[in-house]
Amino acid sequence: MKYALLFIATVGCLAQEAEAPARPWTDELDLSIVGTSGNSESTTFGFKNHYTYNFEKAKFEFKLGGIRVETTKFTHFAIGTPEAFEVVEEEETLKTDEKYYVQTKYSKSISDRFFWDASLDWDRNEFAGIKNRYALGVGVGHVWKKTDTRSFSSAYTLLYNTEDLVFETPDFDDSYGSIKLSYEWKENKGAIKFKQEFAAVANLETSEDFRADLKNELSTGLTKRLALKVGLDVAYDHQPAFKGIPLLVDGVEIDTVPYELDELDYLFKTSLVLTF
Repeated sequence: MKYALLFIATVGCLAQEAEAPARPWTDELDLSIVGTSGNSESTTFGFKNHYTYNFEKAKFEFKLGGIRVETTKFTHFAIGTPEAFEVVEEEETLKTDEKYYVQTKYSKSISDRFFWDASLDWDRNEFAGIKNRYALGVGVGHVWKKTDTRSFSSAYTLLYNTEDLVFETPDFDDSYGSIKLSYEWKENKGAIKFKQEFAAVANLETSEDFRADLKNELSTGLTKRLALKVGLDVAYDHQPAFKGIPLLVDGVEIDTVPYELDELDYLFKTSLVLTF
């Protein structure tokens, strides 16, 4: 509870409304923190930042974000006799989830409806088996609809990918070409805003290797610069990575063998959003 009160108080101070002159850039910062203490302790911290700079017929975007979850386990035992003993407490803090990403993209209008873009992305999700993944892309896109209350656009991108996995199998290929099909849909109803992003990536060298990500966000404005947001991310990997698990013989570890991770991941999140 103390984490939440401190967080809300800090954000409230930063979100004081102030008139600012028109500028070509915008910046949105999402922050979330949840902490528990007592018989068990856990801390979840999440952040996301989206910076956009608008030129006359072009746009540059820089995104970064991450989430980290730590859980502390307590073990108690006693030393002494039943009549006189001393309680000993041992604690162990474990990282139970961690993922980060950085995305950059430059897009330029060809006409009112068409554009081209170039991008460079990096992400890490060790619990999904990804230590480092880089993607360099170029593509074209189409703006299907753009009004003050609704927009929908799609993009078609060729990518060159390199990957470092937590556990690499002998047949692993760390570099490959791929194609990405994506869309972005936005709805703006006054203080209520909805955004959905979808991206499907297919390996051009291996037809069985493809993945898709669906991100949904719904926010409501609290003040001119402060909003409350909820979101649900769904990630599917048809050919997921592996992790190493111990091979035991008579209770003794003799080797490490591969274990394929799940194909589907979900992430539900809530956050406060600051707009600068």
